[in-house]
Amino acid sequence: MQIGAYSKQVPVEVVNNWLKIKTWPVKNILVNNLFIYSIGSFTEAKFAKTLRDEVKGIGITDAYVVVYKDGKKLYGAEAAQYLNR
Repeated sequence: MQIGAYSKQVPVEVVNNWLKIKTWPVKNILVNNLFIYSIGSFTEAKFAKTLRDEVKGIGITDAYVVVYKDGKKLYGAEAAQYLNR
């Protein structure tokens, strides 16, 4: 679940919302000079979608489910085939 992507410092109000997440640690990786922030890791999309709804409920409105296969992020139809299972 991606909860943010920033090239500069994360705004304080965003961090305050992230601190409300109690069940998953916030992780980040650097991709193309962008810090990608994420939480959770699931093998079934339904669990990721439940978490997405929970974090949106606490004010993290730009959260969305992302799909990785063999360490590579999937996009479009390829990602959709996993999300629709």
